[in-house]
Amino acid sequence: MNIRKSEHGGISALSIIGSLSQGEADEFELALMELHERGKTKIVIDLSECGYITSLNLSILLYFKKLFVARGGDIGIVCANNVIVDLFEKTNLNKVVRLYPTLEEALSGFRVLKGLSA
Repeated sequence: MNIRKSEHGGISALSIIGSLSQGEADEFELALMELHERGKTKIVIDLSECGYITSLNLSILLYFKKLFVARGGDIGIVCANNVIVDLFEKTNLNKVVRLYPTLEEALSGFRVLKGLSA
């Protein structure tokens, strides 16, 4: 797994390349923790190049979503992989986390939301 980090006008993006398995959980958590410690609140996690995500990594994602929301922010997920979309739908996480088909749509989604701090 590789994590590519980028900034888009106050929105931080983490692009996951490869799979988010148990062995990558620490690296994923550290990347989110760094954003949290830097005061970032608008986060997009791009899973468009991710083939697999474990329940542990879903738990990490939900934990940090709660932290970012508490600061007036949120997490959005880019996901075009049908297997991962199905996972979010079967676990009803699609009702907790916004899913977007592309990074551009996720960034636009954040820009139209009112009341989110930078």
